[in-house]
Amino acid sequence: MHLSQQQVSKKLWFNFLKNNELETCDGLVLVGDSVDVMVGACSEYLQDYEYFFRGLKEYITRGKKVFYVEGNHDFHVSKILKKASRVFEFDLSCLERVRDKKVLRVADHKVLITHGDLYFDEDRIASAYQTVIRSALVEKLVEDIVPYKFIQKVASKLKDNSARRKQGHDFDQSEHLQRFREIATQIRGDENYIIMGHSHLKDEFYGDGFVYLNVGYPPLQREFLVIEDCGHRWVKIEESSA
Repeated sequence: MHLSQQQVSKKLWFNFLKNNELETCDGLVLVGDSVDVMVGACSEYLQDYEYFFRGLKEYITRGKKVFYVEGNHDFHVSKILKKASRVFEFDLSCLERVRDKKVLRVADHKVLITHGDLYFDEDRIASAYQTVIRSALVEKLVEDIVPYKFIQKVASKLKDNSARRKQGHDFDQSEHLQRFREIATQIRGDENYIIMGHSHLKDEFYGDGFVYLNVGYPPLQREFLVIEDCGHRWVKIEESSA
């Protein structure tokens, strides 16, 4: 959801959690980049995203399960989720970290969930960066050694570079959409739903025996996805009167 420390993100998060659709759902899947930056176990994140963790707690106490898929903005999060469960007092067994991808059974559907960044090789440099930065060695470094301010500084620079690239003349949106559809086709096993993020482009593509869905950029679209017995549908995040 790319939640930040700004009030507009807090409002989006709580409006989402108040949606009646979540009451009837068995669980919640966050498909990566749930927050703007959260890499490693720096305790500062507990303050930066206090509202986010309190929202997770409130949802989990309803007896719901949350799958936290790591993205390219929030990864190596195992220890910070453990810290959050202690500080905000929620059951960590109800919050499952997904490092890469996971297949869920939803009614009669097999659903593959992944952020998608690990399969999106923009170029050799980006691919090499992903391999290194998501490694077990780097996870140990960011958890125990690398300071919070350094992580924030690097993340801010990478975010700016990504924004400039997408706003540049060389960025082809249709080509971007097509590349993610190809990735969905390549990583699919026998699942009939492939759900991804990362592209920031909402998409609904019907392949051979499966449906590929991309959740896009919720702060812009203000929608979320529901998978149910009869298929899938998009639901608006309505403004709360509170």
